[in-house]
Amino acid sequence: MKEDTSFPMLSAVFDIFAISCNFLSGFFLGLIAPVAAISAVVVGIRFLTGQVPFLGGISEDEEGARQLSLVLVSPDQAKELFDEQKDQIGGEIAWMKDEIQAIIEEAKAEAQTAAMEESQESAEEA
Repeated sequence: MKEDTSFPMLSAVFDIFAISCNFLSGFFLGLIAPVAAISAVVVGIRFLTGQVPFLGGISEDEEGARQLSLVLVSPDQAKELFDEQKDQIGGEIAWMKDEIQAIIEEAKAEAQTAAMEESQESAEEA
């Protein structure tokens, strides 16, 4: 036999809130779990070898397939390599940011001209 609740609206609100709460907890766990696993691997390698894994480089074979390599380096050398790559990646990101900004400006200009043409057409019809 089903129990009648005194506050059916409160039960419905609680059920709706539970769905969103479960979704958010699953989402954040899905983000945190891979980062924690990678961190555990890096810490384990550091513990065993005294060195840290670092992205070596990207190479391409004859067929055009890319391969990413990891190298073991000392923690001090890893910081230096990170600073070098940060500057390189920063330049590439700045280039992409400029390209995206140019596309946004172009789209805004097109939207403004389309809105002006539409307002002129509606003024002519009136």
